[in-house]
Amino acid sequence: MRNGGVPGFELPRPKKFKEYARITAYGEWAAYIMSVSYFGKTMADEISYLWDELIKLFTENILGGTSVRVLDTDPDIALAERGVRYMALESRFFRRVLSQALAGLLRTAEEVKQDRYARVMLPTSGNATPGQAYVFMILAYPEELEKDGGLPGGYEQYRNARVAMLQAYCLVLLSEHRELNVAVGIALDARWTPKGSEGGSEDLIVLQVDSWTDQMVADAAKAKEEFDILRSDRLTLSDFHATNYPDGDHKMSQLKKRRKHRSRMNPMKPRKR
Repeated sequence: MRNGGVPGFELPRPKKFKEYARITAYGEWAAYIMSVSYFGKTMADEISYLWDELIKLFTENILGGTSVRVLDTDPDIALAERGVRYMALESRFFRRVLSQALAGLLRTAEEVKQDRYARVMLPTSGNATPGQAYVFMILAYPEELEKDGGLPGGYEQYRNARVAMLQAYCLVLLSEHRELNVAVGIALDARWTPKGSEGGSEDLIVLQVDSWTDQMVADAAKAKEEFDILRSDRLTLSDFHATNYPDGDHKMSQLKKRRKHRSRMNPMKPRKR
């Protein structure tokens, strides 16, 4: 019945707004940051800030115009920025994984006193960009070659050769793994050598191949032979397992050890430009 007793068949209209109970839970964040899981994650993430420092370092190189020519192309801010963007897209967890791989490369190369050492990080479910891989490479400055007069261009010639080798690694990797279309390459000098301990330098390149031509395939094969890289008889494949929230029952000495190692391998030192 409507008001006034007039019959009506209009159905009750639903209310435009509904009331919901709002409850604020206090103390959950405080409990989380005091938990064993949070402590374990904080310790594990300590090494990931190496990746942040590299991003900052490459950004300074872009703004300072200290990059070298790649593929006969003058340094370009837009081109270099792509590499930094790929790096910045990575999550805190995957930055930890990448930093551990890079720090492990530096440590192993120093232990075996290898003049050239490289590591490839193929994409996993943790990557920010599917179809993208990373190439880390260390190349020591050839001091003996310089003494014999075989390096007339000095450090600039060495750095150009290092970038060419890094580009070759990326090209060969993409050629042999067609499921990939982007390779981000990072090259460093050997910090344990006299020349590297002076400050050194670092390079960042991005190579993207969406379709292959016969000439590109031939160039990749030539680069593999010329630089003697990514040979199957010398490759060592390894699986890496990590969890975002590792066991927090670690000793504080492990955290101090990581910080000491991070300081030792820290690329944020006075640079040769």
